[in-house]
Amino acid sequence: MKAGFILKELRLVGESLNKASIVFEKGVNVITGPSNVGKSYIFQCLNYMFGASKPPKAIKQARAYEFIYLEIRDNKNEPFTLLSDLKGGNFKLYNSSINNIKKTDEFEILDRKHNPSSEQTVSAFLLKLNNLTGKKIRTNQKGKTRQISYRDIV
Repeated sequence: MKAGFILKELRLVGESLNKASIVFEKGVNVITGPSNVGKSYIFQCLNYMFGASKPPKAIKQARAYEFIYLEIRDNKNEPFTLLSDLKGGNFKLYNSSINNIKKTDEFEILDRKHNPSSEQTVSAFLLKLNNLTGKKIRTNQKGKTRQISYRDIV
């Protein structure tokens, strides 16, 4: 069984602002540029969308943005879009691409914090896409284990 997902687009939006986005291509994407152009901010946004509790660092160029979207595609090329505010709330999960989301679309609420007994977390969603649901990670030399969280992978 094939597993995994690919990143398609990371987008910041705010009222009366032009969207700020980066579109990823299939394969390896390299983000380069001089200092202070936003490379680290892109990484922080991705980390946040993968369940980090700490929002991206407040930078002048992004302070008016309110929401962040991350579109991913599963191994069957089915689109999913995660939406979060930039203040640390839960996620909305849409079964569509960013450009096809309408205000009336149904969505699923996913908790930001991993809970091994819940499938309603961003961690559980991403683990499922990677065929890692229920897998365990060893935590010490004595062989103690716990259920893996997507934060372990990030």
